[in-house]
Amino acid sequence: NVLLLSTPALLRIACLAFSFAILQGSLFSFSVTYVTLVHGLSLPQAGAAYAGRRATGSVARIALGWLADRTGTPALNLTVQAVVAAVLALAYGGLPAPAPFWLALLSASAVGFVAVSWNGIFMAEIARLAPEDKIAEATAASTLVAFLGYVSGPTIFSLIVSFSGSYRAAFAFAAAQLMAA
Repeated sequence: NVLLLSTPALLRIACLAFSFAILQGSLFSFSVTYVTLVHGLSLPQAGAAYAGRRATGSVARIALGWLADRTGTPALNLTVQAVVAAVLALAYGGLPAPAPFWLALLSASAVGFVAVSWNGIFMAEIARLAPEDKIAEATAASTLVAFLGYVSGPTIFSLIVSFSGSYRAAFAFAAAQLMAA
């Protein structure tokens, strides 16, 4: 899209959303399998950890959105959130095997708080940065970029697990690319 390419601030936020979506999509796609295969959790325990991530992410969408509004620096807030999400994704992917249920739940919930709560801040920032007559175009284009992350992230994640035999390596990739963004 010409608008994203011609507006560096919009392009940066869209690229950050792409990277967040890689991590979020990978977490949503593989976490239950990860904690059951690597950490020996039962399916109900794995489901509870998944639910913990979703619940904290839902709370964080409100809390971190409120914080971004109050600080007036949503791009900076998203950047800090990305760094924290990357660190917590590394910790989640590096849980000692087997991990006790409480640790998997705590780790999943912590990474969920920051890794799945970026969407509203991202969309608000795109709307703020776009020219008033181009908000629809900017949100559509940046959403397309984000969804490319949702599609490509889990694919790359699964390839890393397949070739390396390691979820830790795949989580390291997801964290590193977000940190780089």
